[in-house]
Amino acid sequence: MIEDLYFPWKISEKYRMRFIKDTSVLGAEIEFSGYLVNIPLAHKFRKLLWPKLSLDIGDFSVRGITPLPESGFPLLLLVVPTYIKNRASIAMVEGKVLDFSMFSTQSGRFVLVNKITSIPPEKYFSIEKTGLSGRKIMRIMDATFSERAKDVMLSFFISSPKYINRVGGNALSFLKTNSKYYAGDFSSFYRIPKSADAILNHKTITVNLNYDTDMQVKLSPHFKIRYSQMKRRDAEKFYPQRKARLWEQSALTQSTVRIENLISYADIPFIPTKEETIVLDESCIQEYGLDIGMYAFEKHLETPEIDAVYVQKFKKKFIQKIDDEFPDIMEAMRLGVIMDIADVNGFGEHASRLISGWSRINSGDAVESILSLYLSIFGRIVDVMGSEIRKKVAEINMRNRDRRIINRVLWELNMLAPSGWEYTYFDEKMIERGYEKNPYTIFQKLLQDGYLIMKRKGIYQAVANI
Repeated sequence: MIEDLYFPWKISEKYRMRFIKDTSVLGAEIEFSGYLVNIPLAHKFRKLLWPKLSLDIGDFSVRGITPLPESGFPLLLLVVPTYIKNRASIAMVEGKVLDFSMFSTQSGRFVLVNKITSIPPEKYFSIEKTGLSGRKIMRIMDATFSERAKDVMLSFFISSPKYINRVGGNALSFLKTNSKYYAGDFSSFYRIPKSADAILNHKTITVNLNYDTDMQVKLSPHFKIRYSQMKRRDAEKFYPQRKARLWEQSALTQSTVRIENLISYADIPFIPTKEETIVLDESCIQEYGLDIGMYAFEKHLETPEIDAVYVQKFKKKFIQKIDDEFPDIMEAMRLGVIMDIADVNGFGEHASRLISGWSRINSGDAVESILSLYLSIFGRIVDVMGSEIRKKVAEINMRNRDRRIINRVLWELNMLAPSGWEYTYFDEKMIERGYEKNPYTIFQKLLQDGYLIMKRKGIYQAVANI
């Protein structure tokens, strides 16, 4: 279509223009929204204004506000009376536009602040809408990466993160091998997310903001946005329970963290060929990196959670497909040797974020796309690491296998339902891990031996690690 032949006005420019449109109106009472920053030489600006301005407002500090933390963006100085709280990271500032020439020999605009209101990041970043569509994002990826690498990197960029200032909601790991066919140098891939907009990278940065001459400002664009809108009282009950029990930490360690695991935290474990590490042209993805991140962010705010039933249908389909084609991989997943099968910090959670991301760009069948992606990835893992996987699985004897799987199931259920869960969920999780015949017998034994308790009728909780 004709509209796909060009890319839209960058979202960063929209924030810039909205910010500067009223700054020339001297004496006007106006509002600005943006990042509050500490500026260098603030004491010198304060010294220029102090003799006259302190008589009217008393003690004050000098800070700055900018629409986005990007070099070349405008900075507006703020004079903040000490009685106004200004600890916000992103805020709306109300005040009067004045000039230094009214109080000193210096010239330059500033705002005499009368109110600062903190803005939640999700509200601030909903002010301007990105002009990118899913189709345009696909075009950017097509122009940047080869076919399979494009699918992996697209999954990384558009999967839903917990925080906007982290590119990708899924951790992407590139696995090194001894094969001459596959790559050992992934610097071209690593460079692209790192060079993306600072807002999408969780790090402190230095930018040159424009105020008369450029002013170098160091700031941390860190902020957290939790997509799950859990009520505060529920969150306060949930998180201490999730972290406090030693047996949960022990079960987690046994299942996902120990050094014996081939892949521990890799949501997308990719083994690229040498040809696939060649980046065709990274200029477009760098220029529109923020827009891509904002697109995923906007869509996630519209639909924070994907349908759990939908994900479970996909997961069952996937499990059957992997069991048929890669039985060694399936056994390793059930044991947590590679990419644990669980819905908490495991395959179910990772896949749901990927399906959600692919659904938002409207690129065909999201389930089939993600299934194809994982089948390709696991095929490469078997090709390169198959013998090592079988060796690791064989080292786990049957007794340890049972204990390992049961511990992981109990931990997962307590994470998913910290206030207690029904037997049917235990049954489902055990069947997923290959215990079709006797989950009820196992459940009764756990109750009898005190590893489970019944909190109330039909509701159970694990209280010990077997």
